[in-house]
Amino acid sequence: MSTKRRKTEDGATPGRKRARKEPGVDQSSLCQALFNAIKAARDESGALISETFMRAPSRRSDPEYHNAIQKPIDIGRISQKLNSDDYGTFEEICDDFELLIKNSLSYYKADSQERKHAIALQRVFHEERDKILFPEEETNSKTAKNEPIEEWRLQAVVCAILDLTDKQGRLLCPPFRVLAPRDKFPEYYEAVQNPIDLQKIGQKIRNGEYASWKEFQDDLRLLFRNAKTFNEPGSVIYKDAVQLNQFANAKCNELKDSKKMPAKEANKNKETIEELLSQSYEADEDTISEDSDDENQESVSEEMRNLYWKVRDHKKDGRELSESFMALPEKVHYPDYYEEITDPVSFYLVNKRMKTGTYESIGELVEDIHKIFCNAMTYNVPQSDIYEDAAELETFLIKTVKEMGIEVDIKPFTDPPEDEEEEESLPAPPTPVNPPKKGRKSKVEMTGSPSPAPSSPSVTRQSAHRLSITSDDNSNLDQSSPGSPKKKRGIPPSRLPTAIESRKLLIPKRLKRDPNGPKMKPGRKSFNELRERYKQKLMEVVEGLQSITEGGRRICKEFLFPPSPKDFPEYYEAIKNPIDLTQIKHRIQNGDYKVSDEFMDDIRLMCRNARHFNEPGSQIYKDANTLEKQGLHLLGIVTNNTSLHCPPPSKKQPTYFNGDLDEEVPYVYKPSPKIKKERPPPTPSRLNGLQHHMLSILDAISNCRGDNNRLLSDKFMRLPSRAEYPEYYDIIKKPMDLSRIRHRIVYKPYDSLRLFLNELNLVFENACKFNEPDSEIYRDAITLQKELMEIKAELFEESTVPSVQVQVKRILTNLLVYVNTYAENERVLADSFADVKDLFAKNGLEVAEMPFTFDQLKINVDKGRYRRLDRFQDDLFALFAKVRQLTSPTSQIFEDSIKLQLAFINKREELCKTVLVSPASTYNESMLNDEVDEQRKEHRLKLKEEKKLEKEKDENQDLEQQEGLESVEKDGIEYSIGDYVYVSSEKEQRHILRIQSIKRVPEENNELLISGIWVYKPAQTFHLATRKFYPNEVFLTEFPGSVTVDRLKGKCAVMFVDDYCTSEPKGFESKDIYVCDHQYLGRRLHFRRLSTWPYPEDAEKLKFEARPEEITVEKTETSEFVNSEVRLLRFRGF
Repeated sequence: MSTKRRKTEDGATPGRKRARKEPGVDQSSLCQALFNAIKAARDESGALISETFMRAPSRRSDPEYHNAIQKPIDIGRISQKLNSDDYGTFEEICDDFELLIKNSLSYYKADSQERKHAIALQRVFHEERDKILFPEEETNSKTAKNEPIEEWRLQAVVCAILDLTDKQGRLLCPPFRVLAPRDKFPEYYEAVQNPIDLQKIGQKIRNGEYASWKEFQDDLRLLFRNAKTFNEPGSVIYKDAVQLNQFANAKCNELKDSKKMPAKEANKNKETIEELLSQSYEADEDTISEDSDDENQESVSEEMRNLYWKVRDHKKDGRELSESFMALPEKVHYPDYYEEITDPVSFYLVNKRMKTGTYESIGELVEDIHKIFCNAMTYNVPQSDIYEDAAELETFLIKTVKEMGIEVDIKPFTDPPEDEEEEESLPAPPTPVNPPKKGRKSKVEMTGSPSPAPSSPSVTRQSAHRLSITSDDNSNLDQSSPGSPKKKRGIPPSRLPTAIESRKLLIPKRLKRDPNGPKMKPGRKSFNELRERYKQKLMEVVEGLQSITEGGRRICKEFLFPPSPKDFPEYYEAIKNPIDLTQIKHRIQNGDYKVSDEFMDDIRLMCRNARHFNEPGSQIYKDANTLEKQGLHLLGIVTNNTSLHCPPPSKKQPTYFNGDLDEEVPYVYKPSPKIKKERPPPTPSRLNGLQHHMLSILDAISNCRGDNNRLLSDKFMRLPSRAEYPEYYDIIKKPMDLSRIRHRIVYKPYDSLRLFLNELNLVFENACKFNEPDSEIYRDAITLQKELMEIKAELFEESTVPSVQVQVKRILTNLLVYVNTYAENERVLADSFADVKDLFAKNGLEVAEMPFTFDQLKINVDKGRYRRLDRFQDDLFALFAKVRQLTSPTSQIFEDSIKLQLAFINKREELCKTVLVSPASTYNESMLNDEVDEQRKEHRLKLKEEKKLEKEKDENQDLEQQEGLESVEKDGIEYSIGDYVYVSSEKEQRHILRIQSIKRVPEENNELLISGIWVYKPAQTFHLATRKFYPNEVFLTEFPGSVTVDRLKGKCAVMFVDDYCTSEPKGFESKDIYVCDHQYLGRRLHFRRLSTWPYPEDAEKLKFEARPEEITVEKTETSEFVNSEVRLLRFRGF
């Protein structure tokens, strides 16, 4: 099977009933069935039970829940995991539902609705789970049949499985053909109880052991079930097993009732089964172990290390040329590379050999490094990028070896002759001058029965192994004898051909001319090389258009992909022939343009479509004019203002394979020794449509520019050095950079577009996780994330996620990036919020009270926690409001918060204008100005109050230093603390003061100072003209006052209204007795009713006595309506 890591067993609950894994039933379908049943369950009232548990309580609204529950989970999270294929087995989703039920039962009270729903959910869960685990026995008559079947039908099913490929042409069957023996793969036999492979199934077919379809299908299901048991869910082999299982079931159903198969096809299937039975497990003993770790080279000599890193770090136009030679090609994707190259070498392999001390001299190191480039130039066609990079590095290596004074026998690589037959016809010398270290064995064409190998020496390429620095290239090749057989690189008979290899029989090995065609001049390029040059010229025009910028904006951005049919359905009604730059690039790569004028016609069509759909004067209308003009100009440069014609392929050669295995091209193959298969070079010209699409997306991200035309992707091309940033690799568990992604697209293709986009997003997620939010790299990362989200949204418009949620997330991301990167005078305003957490902590805010920071908001947006724009806006505005509350209006962060909030509002209106209707739009610029004005006013009042308190504090400190007295006598009247006294004023009217302290002031010649609070009469207050008052009514206040003793003019009494009606104080005339039932707070129309009297000690001090008869007091209109405000000001001024 596969040596992939075995799935861990600690995830299963002990004693758990195992979910059924019947043949043909996928675990994901079981999980989905359980989820759907639970989500649709209702209680007695008809309400959905799942609605109660759709979202767990938030940490902010219910912190006690998160203190009590260690592992919160909700149905929304289970749905998210189900949609992202996180559940590998049925038991895992059962674990999550049980955890949800356990959390709910332990937290919610017995009489709560939530607990009732939790009990109902538990009942539904057990019922639906048991239905899935223990389904009723099927009594279908078909399953009861055990009719014997014909052998050719079973053989046809197995052969179909052997030939099944994915969309990229990769065979799915190799891991299922022949099992590794127990001694080679013991862990597999420990995990799998009943191992089986296709070879064993084929053996049972030949021996006639299958008496019914059921027995045969049971073995097939066992085969794929074993693979899913041993391998992790989500792995390639797990997915292949699922696909093969579905295919096998469909194929069996198809062949059960099919008519007789033609004898020729049946015999072919029988031969294929015989070949399968003749196969044996062959351990890949030639597997090359590489080492990508650049550290731990201490044991390597300084000279070797210097040479290695000089060559590896060599750059051209800022690009490291060694990128394509770091690791060897995947044998799965390039099997013919290992047939063509007998001694593969890579920089990682050289690195390992250096660290293990394999090289005894620096000459051996130079030879291996040189072999890397020779192999690349041997395998790849001239004019390809990899070929040119290898040639450049070879030249640099030779130059470096000379500069370092290393004496090594090395000669430059030269291409072998174009015509292999001419090469073989040369006379062989008696003895080679420089025999090669390793000779390449000739492969003799099998014609019926094996023939003995000839004794003549085989053709070898000495240039790939032993070279010398000289201009004489005449001895590069050993020459075979005239009797040497012609080579044909076919499929070894010891193994089955793969689908890719079968198609490769139709592909010419090298770009050669037809030997039966007209003779060409020596050195003349083949048709195919001229075709590649023709394509390259057209690609230069497209790349030139993509690089045009205007004010830091790439004008081709809107032309890279077609508009979304969902967002712009009217576009496809108005435009009959849509086209974009990505489609034009694919047409170039597929050779669709026979003349350069056709290419220019498509450029004009693209621009004409843009002008037709958009209004004149719009930006995209202008961009279309610019692109058409520049496209015509660039094409004139590369073609010298003449029409270029694409050279036709040779008539004797088959149709070239374009890399897309899904595209079937009718072709009848006629074997001919003159037509040889072509190895697929690992260059973009050989990539399939999906890989081209990935590269287009990667180029669009890599070419994004910011302010001042600055390239944003520079910092993400390479990972930081482990020596300089060791902490990066402690924090980031899965490092990734753009260069690795580009390398993998070309050499290790992604299984799906989503996987590629996820790894691309991982680059920017890692950057945000490691860097501070106020750093430039953080802002660049979120900007590129926004661009990536726009691309993803266009690609997956038909996803299962509701379109409104996709649109909301796009808007939120755009808004957050805009706020984070908003700048004035080249200063990013969000930088002011770098230390906002310290500001909150300094002001005593608890963590639960702190609003979300920019970084936390980004995490919430990325995880899809915001489903409404207004909720996101509330959290962002709460951050701005709290910052303004805690800072001075004159501070920089206060002003920046206002500008950022205003920028957010303007950008929100721009994005939501015709897309989204949200309550968030009700908050506008006017409301922001009112809020800011109110905050400024509160700050002023707060500052004024602080100054007042500070002044009173100083006064109180002065009073504490003064001598305090209990009472004082004046004019025969004793005044004590708690008395109500008359105070003289400039006018005849007297004021009332309640004494709180009597102190002697040393600084004022020991003069006595009376302090207390004022008691106001109606004329001293602000009130409505219609307000009524009691006779002799006064109002308590909180206004303090201090007077000297000489201003005291007698005593009076102030009583609560309830006491006033039933009692009166002794020793006071009625005119000196005042009634009070309100407190005056000093603002217009601001009176507060007293529920109780604040000074209960007055009753004892004034010595109340009961009235002979209870009186009734009524409020009447006051007659003292003069300019009360002027009176109050004069009163406060004395």
